[in-house]
Amino acid sequence: MKIACENCLTIYEAPDEKVKANELIECPVCQYININKKKIEVPPENTKKSAAVVDASTDKDYGKTMYGEVDEAGKVKQAEVQVTEGRLKAIPEDKELFVVISDSSGTEIKHQIKTSECILGRGEGSDIIINDPEVSRKHSAIDIYENKFVIRDLESTNGTYLNDTRIKEDLLKEGDRIRIGNTLLTFVVKTI
Repeated sequence: MKIACENCLTIYEAPDEKVKANELIECPVCQYININKKKIEVPPENTKKSAAVVDASTDKDYGKTMYGEVDEAGKVKQAEVQVTEGRLKAIPEDKELFVVISDSSGTEIKHQIKTSECILGRGEGSDIIINDPEVSRKHSAIDIYENKFVIRDLESTNGTYLNDTRIKEDLLKEGDRIRIGNTLLTFVVKTI
């Protein structure tokens, strides 16, 4: 039976006997112990997609967008849609969030994320300005939904990479490496 990890949203095959016996199942990707095991079905290839659904076979040039739960119409939801349903954008009160920017000279600069939608780019409208000619004016966004964090590429020219994989959007966790242009950023979560 295919199930979706509650933590990283990876879809993987779980032994039917473990699911039926209601045993705890460890995600092979993030080692999270899944408690609410929901069976999912991958939609047929010929279904139309809505704005909230991505088909990895036709949306080219994005190495990874995490998938998860299937909606009522049988379509797989994007990570952001699944994570954000019923949640408001908000900075958690018990945590401080940062990106640490490492430039090619090895200098590290720590920037606190102070808004629930933090734009990364080289333009004036960005919350965190990155001085790199390979970075778009509004390159990426980090969206904060309570204790869930999502990074989105904002249709940048050179793409957004999460842990060396080009993404359209994906979940962020402590220590993740983000590369935009020639600049490396590390996502840091500090409990207050």
